[in-house]
Amino acid sequence: MPTVKVYYFQLKAAGESIRLLLAYGGQEFEDIRVAREDWPELKPSMPFGQMPVLEIDEAASVFYETDENAKAKKQEENEKNHYPVMLKKLDEIITKNKGHMALGKLTWADFVFAGMYDAFKFLLKISDLDEKYPSFKKLQETVLSIPKVKAYCDKAPKSDF
Repeated sequence: MPTVKVYYFQLKAAGESIRLLLAYGGQEFEDIRVAREDWPELKPSMPFGQMPVLEIDEAASVFYETDENAKAKKQEENEKNHYPVMLKKLDEIITKNKGHMALGKLTWADFVFAGMYDAFKFLLKISDLDEKYPSFKKLQETVLSIPKVKAYCDKAPKSDF
C-alpha cells in the first residue's frame, strides 16, 4: 500500500475534506499538521508554495527527483510494481460505474479526474496509457464534451498539461 501524507495547518479548513475522504476510504495516512511558525521554512518545498498537499509516494516523487539515476530507478520501480495495480483498480472503478468515477453518473470526481488527466499522464510517463486504459480517456472526453465545459475549454488559454 502506498505511503500517503496530508500536509496542512493545525486546523480543519481546506485540509479536512482530504482527511475525511481518506478515513472514509480506509486509507491510512500521515497527518502532518504544520505550525504557522514553521510554514515559511516549509513553503518553498511545497508544490506551488501552498497547502493542503496530498502526497502519495508514486509518480510525483519521480517528477521531483533531481538525481537522474534515482529518478530512472524510481520510474522503473513504479512501472513494474505500483502502476499496474493502481491503474487496473482505477479502470475497474470507472468500468463498474458505467464510465464514471462514482455512482454510475456524473459527479464532482469526474471533473477532478478530467481536469487532472493530462497532468496524470505526464507524471506517469506511460506513452500508451490511453490505449491500455481507454476508460480513462473516455471519461475525460465525457466531461470535456459537456457543452458549457467545452465552451470554457475552447476559450481557455492553452497549457502543457
